[in-house]
Amino acid sequence: MTFKDTDGVRVTPLAVFLLSICAVAIIGIGSVASAQPFPPADDPQDEARQEAARQARAAEYFAEGQQLLAENKIIQAKTKFKAAIGMVGLTGVGQSAFQALTQIHSQGMGEIQKAIELAKQQKYIEALELARATRSIYANLFAGLNIQHNYPNIARLAREIEEKLEKDPTAQAQIQEKEASGRLPRIRVLERVASEDPARYYDLYKAYRRVAKRFPNCPTGQDCATQMESLRNDKKIWRMINDERKCRWIEDKLQTISMCEANGMTDKARETYEELTKRFGKRTPEEFRQLVAEKRPKPEKEDDERDE
Repeated sequence: MTFKDTDGVRVTPLAVFLLSICAVAIIGIGSVASAQPFPPADDPQDEARQEAARQARAAEYFAEGQQLLAENKIIQAKTKFKAAIGMVGLTGVGQSAFQALTQIHSQGMGEIQKAIELAKQQKYIEALELARATRSIYANLFAGLNIQHNYPNIARLAREIEEKLEKDPTAQAQIQEKEASGRLPRIRVLERVASEDPARYYDLYKAYRRVAKRFPNCPTGQDCATQMESLRNDKKIWRMINDERKCRWIEDKLQTISMCEANGMTDKARETYEELTKRFGKRTPEEFRQLVAEKRPKPEKEDDERDE
């Protein structure tokens, strides 16, 4: 069948069908194009928005850093300033953030000078504490920043002060005395307890030894060394110290065996048990506990109790 239009042109049904499909396709393409226009390959407006967003975020970092600096929170402040520079580089607010870092650096150099002066005045403890704090607070101030000027490394300068004080015998005597004297309260408690419970002479001896070994160049450390030797030279006390050392060793091994057995580690439990039997003979765990009870130093009875 064919149709004839007003101009006399013959049109078949197939042609009408194909023309309708083309019309729908053209309309659809036009709709998509109008709804989702393709942006130009290079959109300066979008880049400008991104730059504005970066500048705004950098300004926020800078403001936060200024607030933290006003509160003397230097570590947190320098982190904020470096974040601002990371956003926009050394331009705009980034330059202001860099200037804030240089001010912090100047402050840190002032702390270095103070520590040097304290050491010259033989205030070694104060000098060491200030150097340690300065090294921590001002570390990595310009790390990761691409800058031309080489600023003195504050953390390295502070560490050099610490090393000089650590090598100075006079400084070490003062520094060690402060730290060693902080251990004395516990030692005094142990001295009192050991006089009532001889088993605690073992703990007292270890406390003397720790202080003497760690702080050998100060009066307290040297006194602890003397007290430690005094315990060693007392045959009765030294025997009690050795007995308590054995008791604690046995208790530690018994605890290891119990833990291993509870966790299915039978090989380790057997190995530990063999260590016990090799040193103290074949016994059951209960017999080892009895051995501990027998060997552990005990307080001496009063004279009137012995008389009874």
